[in-house]
Amino acid sequence: MLEAVAWRLADGGRPRGRKGTVMAGADGGDAGAAVAVIGAGIMGSAMTRNLVAAGLTTRVWDRSASATGPLADAGAVVAASAPHAVQGAAVLRA
Repeated sequence: MLEAVAWRLADGGRPRGRKGTVMAGADGGDAGAAVAVIGAGIMGSAMTRNLVAAGLTTRVWDRSASATGPLADAGAVVAASAPHAVQGAAVLRA
């Protein structure tokens, strides 16, 4: 089951922009949980790059291998199918 995600500030609630934010499961689960991205178009590829840059394990699937190749080079894990991408993921972006 996919869990809700809450963004919280690492420094106790004082806003500091994007730096210092961490992702945690709503149930207090591991912040290192996998994120699945289905679709690597303009928005999906940008989100995937940002998730990878933030240090999150990110699996991506798109019907076009040419769309996922650059994301693999950036550090995303390319899944063989959409079901493989979402299997065990804590967060889904479709």
